[in-house]
Amino acid sequence: MTVPFRTRRFFRRFGVFLLTLAVCACLIWLGWMVWLGRYVVYTREGVVLDFARPSTEISGQSAVAPAPGETVSIYYNEGMEALGGGELAQINGYYIETLDLKGDLTELRRKIAALPDDTPLLIEVKDIFGNFYYPSSIPDSPKAGDADVAAVGSLISDLAKGRRYLIASVPAFRDRYYGLNNTIYGIASSEGAYLYMDDEGCYWLDPSSSGTRSYLTGIVSELKSLGFDEVVFTDFCYPDTSYIAFDGDRTEAIAEAASFCMRTCSTEYFAVSFVSSDPSFAMPEGRGRLYLTNVSPAQLKRTVESTTVADKLANLVLLTTLNDTRYDDYSVLRSIQGTS
Repeated sequence: MTVPFRTRRFFRRFGVFLLTLAVCACLIWLGWMVWLGRYVVYTREGVVLDFARPSTEISGQSAVAPAPGETVSIYYNEGMEALGGGELAQINGYYIETLDLKGDLTELRRKIAALPDDTPLLIEVKDIFGNFYYPSSIPDSPKAGDADVAAVGSLISDLAKGRRYLIASVPAFRDRYYGLNNTIYGIASSEGAYLYMDDEGCYWLDPSSSGTRSYLTGIVSELKSLGFDEVVFTDFCYPDTSYIAFDGDRTEAIAEAASFCMRTCSTEYFAVSFVSSDPSFAMPEGRGRLYLTNVSPAQLKRTVESTTVADKLANLVLLTTLNDTRYDDYSVLRSIQGTS
């Protein structure tokens, strides 16, 4: 089909006309916007046009950075001047067992309130069956069914806010729940292809396992965030039996595990300690203490002298239920049940 010449000329001229009209409209719009800009006023309510304002008037405030306001002092509990930081010193306080955390805590709170504000407290926050007595965020952590974990968490929070020196007690390698659910990290029995179980029905974790160590360091990290100043590991040993599949040197293996925990978890303001009934327990180098159990008053001086800790007043703590004053010459923690 052939389009006549006159028709083609009409459409060409009409296209040129539309293009010229569009260019003119664009120029007019740009000029309008440039001219209109001088009448634009920014207010708290939004943007408005004020045509009554003289075009030569310049008012308003220049956009400048705000002046720095009043600073707030923030206290970081870190460094050598931190609460619980610096060199360890002799302590005389009380320990709270998981049995004390069961049921109503009114009486326990009363006993704590009757103590001087600077009295150190050790709290057993986890038992050998794997139950946590505070609201832990450790994945798949079982809560103690016979304790009000929320109330215990509130108690810990209140004690931390009062800046009291707090020590958390945690079973290290004896954990029924974690061992049952993480068999690859457990200690195998020498009698078959299954985990070793002790007389109380608890499984034991392998101190050299990376999974075991990661589990412990996660707990310690959480306890730090809750305001504890020190963690003390109980059951930091191999089970006292020949029925486990382990042929190495147990003393060396435990010493290496203790060194790992000290390197990984201790800081200049957080201590890592160990409970033992053996005065010869090899303490790793770092900020920590050895807690001794089952030391009779008659054997007290001899036992203390047989330890190898750096400072026998600051790095050695005696755990006892007795009120014998001979313990007071050293660092000592007694059961809070002995208070009135």
